[in-house]
Amino acid sequence: MSSPSASAPPALLLEGIVKRFGSAYALRDGQLRVEPGTIHGVVGPNGAGKSTLLRVGSGQLVPDVGTVAVDGVAIALRGPRAALRAGIAMMPQEQTVVPGLTVEENVSLGHEPSRGGVVRRGARRTRVRETLERIGIAIDPRAPIDELTAAEQRMTMLARALYSGARVLVLDEPTAALRREDAERLLDTVTAARDAGTAIVYVSHRFAEIERLCDAVTVLRDGSTVDRLVGVAITADALVRAVVTEGAIDDVADGRRTSSPASDLPTVARLRGITGRELHGVDLDVRAGEIVGVCGLAGSGVTELLEALGGVVGPGAGHVEVDGAVRRFREPHDALRRGIAFLPAERSRAGMLDRPVRENLLVARMDDVAVRGFVTNGRERRAAHPALASFGLADRADDPLGALSGGNRQKVLLGRCVRADARVVVLDDPTVGVDVGARQEIHRSIVALADAGRAVVVAASEVEELAAVADRVVVLVRGRIAAELSGDALTPERLVERVTVEAAAPST
Repeated sequence: MSSPSASAPPALLLEGIVKRFGSAYALRDGQLRVEPGTIHGVVGPNGAGKSTLLRVGSGQLVPDVGTVAVDGVAIALRGPRAALRAGIAMMPQEQTVVPGLTVEENVSLGHEPSRGGVVRRGARRTRVRETLERIGIAIDPRAPIDELTAAEQRMTMLARALYSGARVLVLDEPTAALRREDAERLLDTVTAARDAGTAIVYVSHRFAEIERLCDAVTVLRDGSTVDRLVGVAITADALVRAVVTEGAIDDVADGRRTSSPASDLPTVARLRGITGRELHGVDLDVRAGEIVGVCGLAGSGVTELLEALGGVVGPGAGHVEVDGAVRRFREPHDALRRGIAFLPAERSRAGMLDRPVRENLLVARMDDVAVRGFVTNGRERRAAHPALASFGLADRADDPLGALSGGNRQKVLLGRCVRADARVVVLDDPTVGVDVGARQEIHRSIVALADAGRAVVVAASEVEELAAVADRVVVLVRGRIAAELSGDALTPERLVERVTVEAAAPST
């Protein structure tokens, strides 16, 4: 671990960062202080604001409020080029090497030494070799980039940032797609870059990497910096405790399940061998009266699994069974006709109508309200009243749906699933962006669905919600079910632990 000089200003300082997208806060009070020549970790649950903070620090986003300073000097970073001129480079998760070029050409891309418009190849090769050697990368600069391994290509990306003169390097999940031996090579390179004087911001869900590499760690929750760990205080156990949201269990306790479903209840839906963009042969059974949680890191296949069950996407291989029969869904309406209702996390995709609340609630089964093909406002109000009353929205039946808060809109959409009489209800992050009160009501509704004998499959950004509401939770890692927790083993800490431990295991 590096020991920065106490007198040196921070290489990168973010203070009081606020960033809104519309009315939603991505960051409320983001703070980050990165010392020169150190590796600084950034951790937090999904939706905590990590990516937004990194994008502010690398010039991709301009904060609404707050200060960005480089080497002690406040600066306005209006774009990645401005950040690069200030000495900050970000290496994204995606590979950004250019096929068909050599290592040398990729490393020097955009910063080729030239004279009179002609690239000075000798000077370029010398400088690229010096950059590679400085951080211990033993790769021939003349090698075609296409012949390199994934780890070597990421090392080339890192070398490109240093070649450009970056003094602060932001790494977002750099080992996420690498096998263990390749990840080890990249981590050695990151350490060498730190030892050569580069300040590094390191984001990873692999807590073993954070513990091994980092001199300090910033913890984010709900858009705010809430903790900072330094030196020997950085342990995997401490990181798990820091990521689990304090007070979250209290927020959902009123809506939690008080008893488990009977073990002899029938299976109503099965996923068999589901394979797609991210999934690789997933099997899952869902029983009547059961709440099944699904969690995993970004890219693990959580959303694709829910969408396959809900009829949004057709699997590349495998199938969905409902009541023992194989079903093929072309769209969510096909799934709904077979008894599966799907509510996506992005409400704009949920089929919200620019119409009164009552119509949005009833749209899935409007025929039940019609008489001789006609529907009156009075019939709509009477049909919608029980569900709206259960959500405390009885007096909002005639209001436009868009006039409701995000939490109340989500209640209406959940009520639509309830009224559709679906046997399986699939919910992707149903409480995203809602306040504590609305969250509790939604949780109570989910439990009520299961108590009425319906099967519920739910994903959530916060593991505390799944631990409190679900009967069991399956953990997806790299498109496969890596663990399943239930009973006393189903705690937020164990879920975070399984996700991070399994994610750190070698890829196959």
